[in-house]
Amino acid sequence: MLGNYNTVALDIDESVIAIAEGKMKKDSIEVVNILSIDTPKGLVKDGEIVNLDELARLIKELLNANKIRGVNVNVALKYSKMIMKEVYIPEVNQKDFDDILKLVLYEELAINVDDFEIQYKIMAKKVIEEKIQYRVKVFILPKIIPEQYFKLVKKIGLRPKIMNLHTNNVVSLFNGKYQINQEAIDAHKTYCLVDLGKKALNLMMVQKGEVKYHRNILYNENELDLEIAKELGIYLDDAEKIRMEYLKHKRENTELDENTQGIMDQLDYIIGSYSGTIAKEINDAINVFIRTNMENPVDKVYCYGINDDIDKIRSTIEELTGLQCQTIIEVDGLKIKSEEAVRKYISVIAAIGAR
Repeated sequence: MLGNYNTVALDIDESVIAIAEGKMKKDSIEVVNILSIDTPKGLVKDGEIVNLDELARLIKELLNANKIRGVNVNVALKYSKMIMKEVYIPEVNQKDFDDILKLVLYEELAINVDDFEIQYKIMAKKVIEEKIQYRVKVFILPKIIPEQYFKLVKKIGLRPKIMNLHTNNVVSLFNGKYQINQEAIDAHKTYCLVDLGKKALNLMMVQKGEVKYHRNILYNENELDLEIAKELGIYLDDAEKIRMEYLKHKRENTELDENTQGIMDQLDYIIGSYSGTIAKEINDAINVFIRTNMENPVDKVYCYGINDDIDKIRSTIEELTGLQCQTIIEVDGLKIKSEEAVRKYISVIAAIGAR
């Protein structure tokens, strides 16, 4: 339990800084405050903090301006080069276990383990060749990354509670205890989770709240704006404005004059092609997982994240994979009214309840 104090969750990457404040109550999350801003250039690069003082100043200003008074803070790290690996360790005492784990990682990955932050979770206990072995999931990244975030939290004036190396806290919602979009999650089924950001997507295959497969795919909305500028013969800044107007029109279904409708039709084709490229990458990743995990067929795809083209990408995923694909807009036990806030910020909201 989190006591009487609210928890602040931080989800930071080079595109967006998302902050949520709330409290975990039994199996529900009460969200008090949530906000986000675009990350200024030069502060963060692929999860690594480039300008610690400026980032701390910015976040502290945001917390004060929005009267966020949480004491504890949970941080979800996003680092595309993080290593996620499964290993088997013999049954031994705790001290020997840690030493053997380091030795196994050194032999299999040829790294100096002392330079890396290592978190692990024992997933199962098996008998292999008449010996008891533990199946262990390991998360590894350079020590400098979590050390930077501990310094950031202290500069902000909060108390670090959990530093998750896991790629996404949304995984915890798929352990069979929650309903997503008013449907029960079957812990024995395999779900594909797709976190669609502005510059990358994070894809995970999840079963029983456990990540079975993980892949980061980089892309960039600037590429889409460049394509729009090229096709329409306009400046890059104008291309971004027109894309945002297009998305607003799609959400609100506004009436347009003939000329504007013609531009929107062109954007339909351009954005559709771009979304198709992203959806194809997702389809390829799903096929790789299916080929190597024949016993775990994918049952459904769930999308979420800040990417404004999520609806078009979602529908294209359905066409390519033949799988049902939903956008997460409602989570049982999550006390927040806005479907858009759930879709965009479910990752940082879930981090409130991280343990």
